[in-house]
Amino acid sequence: RRVHGKDKSVTLVNRSKMLLNDSLFPSMRKSVQSKLESMDVNVILDVNVNVDGLNEVNYLHGQRTVHIGDIQMEFDLIYYSGGSTANSSTYKDNFKINDKGRLKVNAFFQVDGFTNIFAIGDCAEMGDSGLGYTACLHADHLASNLCRLVDDKPLSAYVVALPSMVVPVGPTKGALQFNGMFIGWDFISVKFKSQDLFSHRFWKEMKQAFPSDDDKHPPKSMKKDADEENIDKEWINKLSNLQSNIST
Repeated sequence: RRVHGKDKSVTLVNRSKMLLNDSLFPSMRKSVQSKLESMDVNVILDVNVNVDGLNEVNYLHGQRTVHIGDIQMEFDLIYYSGGSTANSSTYKDNFKINDKGRLKVNAFFQVDGFTNIFAIGDCAEMGDSGLGYTACLHADHLASNLCRLVDDKPLSAYVVALPSMVVPVGPTKGALQFNGMFIGWDFISVKFKSQDLFSHRFWKEMKQAFPSDDDKHPPKSMKKDADEENIDKEWINKLSNLQSNIST
């Protein structure tokens, strides 16, 4: 209810017994739930909800009654956030895919049966597929391998990343699992993601400036200058060093 200073009643329903996916630590998943509940979000777990018409759209607006297990509740806005599956319609008839519609690939991202066709991201059957973060790792690795291919050098095998995720909980809370570590400190997740949900990174990677329209332009406080970018890299290095010291 305490969301940006406005009186809202928010309910989050999840069909699993814990929030987030099984690849994340239970401590990470419990931390996110606890922080949601501290903001008066009503978290209901281990329940399936069927809402007519919600399969065709991402949200429904307008007053309606929803049955959640044995509970009947009233809502005026419903969002569906069950994730998405790979759209295999363009390749399923010509390549081998798994039960999730992802292409079978080897450690070099080469599609099974081919040496000149590659697949990365959500459509590739790699152990860490399904996240934007890992899709970027795939892209970087494949770009490096394509250069090696051009130079007639042996390809480098991709090492599946450890489960990592930054989960913002409102503008001031969050949790982070990074490179095999759970970090529940709010300020770190806020620093990494909550400020602008990584949008600054992808505008920069596309070599484009932020839109000039006022309604699309992020607040000045959310822009990152060179000093802030260096601070981000410094924090990543600190976290990596901390993880190395713990491992040894």
